[in-house]
Amino acid sequence: MTRPIRSEAEEIIRIADEYKGRGYRTIVQPAGNDLPDFLRSIRPDLVAFGSDENVVFEIKVNEPSAGDSKLQKLAKAVQKRPGWRFELVHVRGRRASGSQINVAGLAPMVISEASALLSAAKKLISSQPNAAFILSWSVVEAAVRRFLQNADVQPRASNMSTIFRQAYTSGLISWAELKSILKHLQTRNALVHGLNVSKNEKAARSMVALATRLIRRHIDIQRS
Repeated sequence: MTRPIRSEAEEIIRIADEYKGRGYRTIVQPAGNDLPDFLRSIRPDLVAFGSDENVVFEIKVNEPSAGDSKLQKLAKAVQKRPGWRFELVHVRGRRASGSQINVAGLAPMVISEASALLSAAKKLISSQPNAAFILSWSVVEAAVRRFLQNADVQPRASNMSTIFRQAYTSGLISWAELKSILKHLQTRNALVHGLNVSKNEKAARSMVALATRLIRRHIDIQRS
């Protein structure tokens, strides 16, 4: 199956939501007891458990190679197993969205600085919603990086889509928070790259609310 252009993380969320709406129980990046014995050593991107069938998904950006050992193992593990189906989803055209910057040697913004940015963002929501959006997005990134750092989880990549998804699979942000972040990722990318984006106060308020929750959670963790 080939899907339109989007990031791998966005496609995983989209498929999980689609199958959840159809009554399946979906688990993103399942591991351990989330999986039956025959899948535990392979770890697919997503599994949807249904009343009549269970679907194992692997999402690939651009063309998967013929020699991809993980795909071969998944297909073989599911093959001829009653009630199970394997589906490879090919996402065309671009890799995971987000900044591709070298952050080696750089520490995440301290929470006091992030809180100051958030205060500035709140003042700009009505007059300059796009500026408020970008400021609060920076706060969200800083908070998530701090969560990973405090949990001693090393980011697997520099792009933020992967980092956000890693934070979710590590139990550091919720499913709803990840969905909100990915929903606004395209707006973030357009704004930081100087593209003309219509003023969107609703998006700014959503991002400010998310940043506020994450900052409060971080402060609560520090106090506990």
